[in-house]
Amino acid sequence: QTTKQQSLTVRIYAPTNFDQVTAIADDLKAGKAVVVNYERIESAEQRRICDFVNGVCYVLDGCARRISDQIVLYVPEGVDVDEAMSVALPY
Repeated sequence: QTTKQQSLTVRIYAPTNFDQVTAIADDLKAGKAVVVNYERIESAEQRRICDFVNGVCYVLDGCARRISDQIVLYVPEGVDVDEAMSVALPY
C-alpha cells in the first residue's frame, strides 16, 4: 500500500496594481502558497494589497511570513513554515 503525498504549488507575484489581488486570493483558496514581491508597487497600493491578502489568509486559516521588507510568503491552511534561521525581521 502506497500513499501519495499531495504536492504544493507555489505562485510568485509582483503586482503593479490592486486589480491583481483577486488572482492571489484565488490561488490561496485553491490551496497554493503565494510569494508576493511588492518592489514594483507604490506603498499605498502595497498596503491595500497586503491588507486584503492578510484578510484572505485569516479567513482561510493560513498564515503570512515576511521574507524581506518587500517580499511576503502567504500559505494556506495545512502548510507549515519553518524558519531555518532565527533572524528577526520587522513586520
